[in-house]
Amino acid sequence: MSNREELEALVTISSARGLGDVEVGLVCTEFYDEESSWTDGEGHTHTSRTTSEATAHEAWLPVESAAGVQNVRFTIPPEAPFSYRGNCLSLKWEVVARGRRRRRLDAQARRELFVLP
Repeated sequence: MSNREELEALVTISSARGLGDVEVGLVCTEFYDEESSWTDGEGHTHTSRTTSEATAHEAWLPVESAAGVQNVRFTIPPEAPFSYRGNCLSLKWEVVARGRRRRRLDAQARRELFVLP
């Protein structure tokens, strides 16, 4: 999908029992490598890379906490980054539905999508 397209997400809640607030989001996560160096006691320099992540874009909309199917519409902003998978940098877009549950782990569903330049 291109950067100015509207996206429609269908959210199906099979049972609202014990489910608190529900929201649907359009999320772009940036994954990037960070390099660090250190010198050991013998004077040898060591280097390591770790992958970190940051939110590049997110937009959340509430949906009704009721059983059934609901549709939510998002527009990808024109200045938003496009999907990309690289060795040191990646950008991943997802539609995420999440619901808060009392005394249990939150319910969550994700679906990846690809945004073209």
